[in-house]
Amino acid sequence: MTIATSLNKNVLITGATGGIGSALVRHLLATEPATKIWALSRRPEALQQLIASVGDASERIHPLTGNILDESQLQEMVGVIHAAVGSLDGAIHTVGALSGSQLKAEKSLRDISLETLVESFSINTVSFMLLAKHVHKLFRHERRSTFAAISAKVGSIGDNQLGGWYSYRASKAALNMAVKNVALEYTRTGCKTITVALHPGTTETLLSKPFIGSYPKDQLATPDRTAARLVKVLDAVTPDQTGLFLNWDGSPLPW
Repeated sequence: MTIATSLNKNVLITGATGGIGSALVRHLLATEPATKIWALSRRPEALQQLIASVGDASERIHPLTGNILDESQLQEMVGVIHAAVGSLDGAIHTVGALSGSQLKAEKSLRDISLETLVESFSINTVSFMLLAKHVHKLFRHERRSTFAAISAKVGSIGDNQLGGWYSYRASKAALNMAVKNVALEYTRTGCKTITVALHPGTTETLLSKPFIGSYPKDQLATPDRTAARLVKVLDAVTPDQTGLFLNWDGSPLPW
């Protein structure tokens, strides 16, 4: 992942034990032998399984366990990175949820609730905003760097022709706005960071599993394939693309 000019790179992956997050960790370790991964997850057992699965490359994974929605924990984790290496060359935020304890893919207004909306926006939108707030100081350097949030095409207002999925669509649309805001602020403060929202394409993960039963198999991507695609996009982004919403093939998506 050519996200910096230096040989030694430090990349933060949030949601590192999820389907796309863990695939990104494996891909970067396999293709970038000088890259160190700061892997953030709220599941310590899953982090240890991920570390064990990459063999000798495990020495380049630095596990961080905590809740990204807890600002005190997030500040502490960023402090660990800052104390160890001073800065980041890249970060990919993969945290997101479509269904869960309160969440469900609502088909109509009758299905929405305050609890569903709050949980969806907390996970899909607020988590990125809090992360951007605290990692800002890690991007205050002159090297090229990238900061990506995994969004979703269903968060595109212009592309929406079906409706439904109220909380997920709205929270991803809000995430896209947050990415744009962060891109503008980072640029104003002198960061060389290219900040983008990425649609990963329909990927076979736990998030998508309940909804892809009838989906054409040839249009589904494995997590490993998705990881390779996303890294390729991030390798190619340019400073004038900061703040954009990009598809898995690098093409722009409508807001």
